[in-house]
Amino acid sequence: MKSQFDFQNYIEAGTQAYVEGDYANGGKIFLSAMKDAKRAKLKDSRLLVILYNLALFYHQQRRPKKAEVLLEKALEHAESLFGKNANPVNHILNRLADLQVKERHYKKAEGFYHRSLQIERRIFAPDNPLLAKKLMKVAWVQALLGNYDDSELYLKQALELQINAARGKRAYAVSNAPANLPLDADLLFDDFTSDDEIEISSTQDA
Repeated sequence: MKSQFDFQNYIEAGTQAYVEGDYANGGKIFLSAMKDAKRAKLKDSRLLVILYNLALFYHQQRRPKKAEVLLEKALEHAESLFGKNANPVNHILNRLADLQVKERHYKKAEGFYHRSLQIERRIFAPDNPLLAKKLMKVAWVQALLGNYDDSELYLKQALELQINAARGKRAYAVSNAPANLPLDADLLFDDFTSDDEIEISSTQDA
């Protein structure tokens, strides 16, 4: 039986509002989508899109606690949909860690980054330079925690990957990558970190 709620329309409208810089209206759209998702008892990947983009709205509004709660719900839902070691889970873990760093909760950030790094080590080849970005984030948090020896170790690993990649001029791709997280506004509304992000494709439920 088809739901009376058009969640894809919500997602597209909210995304378009973000594109146009109208974050207040985009947030209202995703709030309405969240209310209807609860009424409809939505459980598929569209709920994940709504949770994540609503979290980004609250982050933009400088309401980190609200953003954190929604990201944690998104994490739990992503794990149930894709498994604990899937790329969508990794993506949310990274966002949670970035948020914890901004809130100066470095120990919590350390846990999220370490788990994210473990997933990326499964996704990427051991010598893939794409791992360097996460290694540097882990090193950064270790330094903030005063663990300078550990920080140096991770920085050396990141540097070695980048040097080897530059010498070999090798191109890398994700092998056997799990399904991407179906986010429509992710790159457009990404201010958890100033780093450039690898493009994430959007997917829709049939």
